[in-house]
Amino acid sequence: MKQRQKSSEDLVRVLMQNFILTVLFFVMGKLSLIMAIPPGFASAIFPPTGIALAFLYAYGINCLPGIFFGSFFLNITSQISAGGDSSSAALYVIPVIIGLGCVAQATFGYLFSRPFYNHQLPLVKARDVIFFLLLAGPVSCLFNSIFATTVLYLNDQIDFKNVLFTWFNWWVGDTLGILLVFPILISYIGKEKSLWKQRRLAISSPLLVSVILCMVVFWNLSRSEYNRMEEDFGKIAMKMQMSIQGEFQKTISKVESIRNLFYASNNVDRSEFHEFVSHIIGDEGGLTSFQWAPLTKAHDVKKLRDQISKETRRKIEINQEDVYSNGEAFIVEYASPASVLNNTLGKNINNDEEILKAINYAIVLYSPTLLSVTHHNSHGDEKELLLIIPVYNKKKYVESKEEVLGVILGYINVNTFFRKALDNQDFTEIHFEFNFVTDNINDTLYTINDTQVPDYPNILFHYPEKIYNRDYNISMSPKMTYFSRSETMLSWAILIGGLSLSCLLGIFLLTFSGRGQEIQREVSKKTKELQIINAQLQEATLAKTIFLANMSHEIRTPMNAILGMADLLEDNLTNKKQKEDLQTITKSAKDLLIIIDDILDFSKLESNKLTVQEHNFSLNQLIKEISAMFKPMAEHKNLEFSISKKGTIHDFMRGDPTRIKQILINLISNAIKFTNKGFVKIRISASENDQATFIKFRVIDSGIGIKESDAIKLFTPFEQLSSGANKLYKGTGLGLSISKGLASILGGNLSYEKANDGGSMFTFEVPLEQVDEIEYEINKINTVRLSSELYSKKILIVEDNLINQKITERLLEKLGLESKTCNDGSMAINMIQKEHFDIILMDCQMPVLDGYEATKVIRESLKLENIYIIALTANAMKEDKEKCLNAGMNDYIAKPIERNLLITALNKSLTRAKRT
Repeated sequence: MKQRQKSSEDLVRVLMQNFILTVLFFVMGKLSLIMAIPPGFASAIFPPTGIALAFLYAYGINCLPGIFFGSFFLNITSQISAGGDSSSAALYVIPVIIGLGCVAQATFGYLFSRPFYNHQLPLVKARDVIFFLLLAGPVSCLFNSIFATTVLYLNDQIDFKNVLFTWFNWWVGDTLGILLVFPILISYIGKEKSLWKQRRLAISSPLLVSVILCMVVFWNLSRSEYNRMEEDFGKIAMKMQMSIQGEFQKTISKVESIRNLFYASNNVDRSEFHEFVSHIIGDEGGLTSFQWAPLTKAHDVKKLRDQISKETRRKIEINQEDVYSNGEAFIVEYASPASVLNNTLGKNINNDEEILKAINYAIVLYSPTLLSVTHHNSHGDEKELLLIIPVYNKKKYVESKEEVLGVILGYINVNTFFRKALDNQDFTEIHFEFNFVTDNINDTLYTINDTQVPDYPNILFHYPEKIYNRDYNISMSPKMTYFSRSETMLSWAILIGGLSLSCLLGIFLLTFSGRGQEIQREVSKKTKELQIINAQLQEATLAKTIFLANMSHEIRTPMNAILGMADLLEDNLTNKKQKEDLQTITKSAKDLLIIIDDILDFSKLESNKLTVQEHNFSLNQLIKEISAMFKPMAEHKNLEFSISKKGTIHDFMRGDPTRIKQILINLISNAIKFTNKGFVKIRISASENDQATFIKFRVIDSGIGIKESDAIKLFTPFEQLSSGANKLYKGTGLGLSISKGLASILGGNLSYEKANDGGSMFTFEVPLEQVDEIEYEINKINTVRLSSELYSKKILIVEDNLINQKITERLLEKLGLESKTCNDGSMAINMIQKEHFDIILMDCQMPVLDGYEATKVIRESLKLENIYIIALTANAMKEDKEKCLNAGMNDYIAKPIERNLLITALNKSLTRAKRT
């Protein structure tokens, strides 16, 4: 069922695609014919070819019927508008054949160009673009241009001399249609929508603008060219019309001269009439014969005919009964030349209703008139003009129908007349038609290059004229050859040139946008690879950080016991030697902690997790602490140690004194370590700008110095300089690297240069904000003393390590505080539910229930917000502190526990209790 439904949907989709293609092909084809040069020729650009190829690439060969029907309807409507008979089967042959040619051309273009159309990244490389457009355009378009032109020639639709021109126009139009329209349309309907979308505007916008610009320029030029040719043809038509008018006037003048003969003579006899008329007929003006028909009473008709027979010695035979009007009739008495005598003498004009009507018309209007008649002879029927001129009684000096004596009939051979009138005109490029109008009906008397529908009905010169109150029309229009000869081809050359440049622009845009897309694709590929590598590095860094954190935790746990027991023992020892030994143990343990802290700091720097803790401090106090720390060490090695300031330096600053002190400790301890004799000097100076005060520390020593080859790796992590002397000094190789990173985080800089005496000089510059003494005093950390209020507080120690549990208990006991202990979070929760505690010292990593989960239970389940929970953990990373606080703990102390930090944290619990 689903398969059948899918098949139905596919069929509907294909039908819709073919319908859209048919409509687009037809509409764009019609529009392109407007741009034909001149109108009616093959168009200079034929967009349907590009539309057809784009649909094949977008939707496949299922669209071939749409190409056929679009071409068929386009050509059949053009045939019908050109005057073709829609009921004739032959009319449909050419559109069918051309439609099949369009299908074949589109198929060939699709198959030829496919190898150069990469669906993963279509038309990107310049080679692919050029070969694709070459095969899809000029090469494949040769097929239908040759095929269609041949079909049109064989069916007499074009002359042989126009075959080459038509073929070339057809080929160029189809080619430009593909080269210009295909890139635009495929960028909107191509299967690779995400790829084309990135290139759409870059391709379609410039191409559309260039094509429209070409069309506008061409349209203006072609209109100007068209108007020029129309004006030139109008001059030709006007000249022809004037020539015809002139010839008519000459002819009428000749006939009127015969009437004047009757007015000038009392009695015009037969020989006089014949002699006078013979001169008029012989001048090749188209007049073929003349007749004189007097108005005769009915009772005088026989007498007249007998007289005619006697004078001409001819028997007058009348084959039909005479027709009279008011008892009168016009009987032919004279006729010339002799060749018409037998058929005309004695003839009753009244028997011809049309001629009698024209005679009465002329008599009533007192004016000559014209009539179209058909002359029967051995060669067939010929059209003639009959010129009728009434003759009146001259003695009355008035022209009235009562005084009509008779009529003169002059017959004009139309072919001879127009050959004479248009003797100097070349009609090979002109459609000419002369129509005589009778009762609003056009009677075509003469045509040249007869056609049912003019080649260019828009250029049709129509001259309605009157000759003695009778209407006639002269119509003239140019043939196709007139335009092909008269066209200067300027507009054609400009259009082809402009569109060719547009094609080159299209090739460039496809290549340029494709190159950008190719680069982008490569960048995306490399970016993904780098992201994978970066993710792997982040995983490795995370693993390393976790490892370092775990190692720190594992080392700090026993270290807490060592330092804690040493701190407790120091107060109980009285033996000097034992105290010195204990101090050695304490110092070694603290050195080990420094190494651990260095490793952790480096790890934080690598992961950008090291932060700055700014607060107010005294620069002078910091210098005193540095001096007190290192002066004994320098004196122990007999080194000159000095700290000096240049100029006046503000004392109270805001910054991170801990990190500043850490950098200075590292630099000075290195200077003392690597100097065996001489000096270690610290020079301090200051400079200011609008934003900060820059304090510069220079640490100068007269030590072993640093080789130039080693200076470049001085701040590289885990590097120890390579000289033999340096190998005597142990270390992690992280100090300077960490100091460099810290200086950068503080917004400053750390650099090295060789001292003048061969030693080393490190310059550390840091920006600080000046504060006044009041601000400093407010924020100054007071001497740490245990508040007496804490003696009444109940404290619970939660620690799974029994040694650390014991040390913490002893430390509190030494401070005069009582406490209880338990081994994990679960036990702590049970004790809290049974007994009240004010403060909990909570370890984080414990079996059964760790410190984080235990804290959440206390805060969320037991709703005990008033218990002050202090984390005591060997996890010393910043994120560890954040994790503790997020779990609901109030404060954080890293192991090993320092007495002052513990006292500070305990004092804070009182401050919180007061706020609560």
